[in-house]
Amino acid sequence: MTAHTPGPWGKDIFDCRVWSHAGKLVALPMGAPASGGSLTVEEIEANAYLIAAAPEMLEALKAIESCLAPDDNDYAAKKVRAAIKKAEGRT
Repeated sequence: MTAHTPGPWGKDIFDCRVWSHAGKLVALPMGAPASGGSLTVEEIEANAYLIAAAPEMLEALKAIESCLAPDDNDYAAKKVRAAIKKAEGRT
């Protein structure tokens, strides 16, 4: 699997496109009623903000994971490790 586009990413203030700091297009808005989708403008914008925050969230999860004991198996530890795996395409 190829590594993701390096962050930080940001949301375009006009059309909800998500761009990398190097100017690479990371994500386009999808699901708008005009394109046959059923998402509202608010949902599309919220999704764009969530996508734009993904690199920082993955970095934060990895920092949290580094503080966990290898045998830590509580609910939070499982969620952290599962989210990292999902973000890295290892699920």
